[in-house]
Amino acid sequence: MRKELLQEHVQPFRDRHPYLWKALTWRLAPAAGASLSGLALGIYPQDQLRVTIALYVLIRAGELLYKGAEAKGYLKRKPKWVGSWMLAALSHGQLLHAFLFDPECVPAIYSDFILNNSPEYLQPRPSNLSEKILLSSSSIGRTMTLYYSALSLSRISSLVKQPSAFTTALVTQILRSTASIVATIAGIWGSICFGNNYLPRSFMSTFRFLVAGSIAGSAAAIDWSPTGHANNMYVLRNSLDSLWKVGVKRRWWRDVKGGDVYLVVLSLAVMNILYDSQKQTFDHDGSMRAIKVLRGEIEVGLKNKTEHET
Repeated sequence: MRKELLQEHVQPFRDRHPYLWKALTWRLAPAAGASLSGLALGIYPQDQLRVTIALYVLIRAGELLYKGAEAKGYLKRKPKWVGSWMLAALSHGQLLHAFLFDPECVPAIYSDFILNNSPEYLQPRPSNLSEKILLSSSSIGRTMTLYYSALSLSRISSLVKQPSAFTTALVTQILRSTASIVATIAGIWGSICFGNNYLPRSFMSTFRFLVAGSIAGSAAAIDWSPTGHANNMYVLRNSLDSLWKVGVKRRWWRDVKGGDVYLVVLSLAVMNILYDSQKQTFDHDGSMRAIKVLRGEIEVGLKNKTEHET
């Protein structure tokens, strides 16, 4: 529509409605218009899935904003050790605190995963148990093996072309993720036991669990791969969801009706503006394909049979 309004034949409309014409031909008008498509999320019933979608789009917009700032050179002085693992550490701290004091505000998938993979830490000690510390690495290792093996099916062509390199990369990723998760779970319970045994009860009685979770979550630094980054972003989304629910429960802020829809609109606006200002940077980004569809740059649907034949 903006391109059409910039043509000479719309001069009468421009003369009659100059302010409207300026608004519709604004440089960021396509970005604002495409972001309004996020209002369609309001059609879906308001439940947890809608919140999950909103958080995913929000975090993805934040990732693209970070990538854009990095491409512009704004983060050239950033230390190499700074990464998404730091967000994962803070997220684990918040989730552990909520898990203990506000369990109804923690996603069930997170709490179930921690509990199901912590039998060595929660069961009473048998009389014949060795003094060595046991780690729940076997069950997590099996879970990670099944998880990454299923994901690798989408890259079956790489397995056929280079089976040795593909298998090595898959095994390495499984070991990295397993080590990161095992270290996190072990660190959580180890930090709790350390605090209860060596710190006075009145010293950081509740805040110590936030610190313990953050220290344990620092184990995410073991996995610097793109998959590790995706896992960190998953933990961050769960933490934001939990933090919002805890804040509503404790009346730190009020629940906003339709707030998830507003988040999607805002996130899409950020993504569209980034796409307009740094198209070369994000042209090959997979998530920008959805932006291209919303802007009409990519046609979605079945082609006309006659057009296809011609």
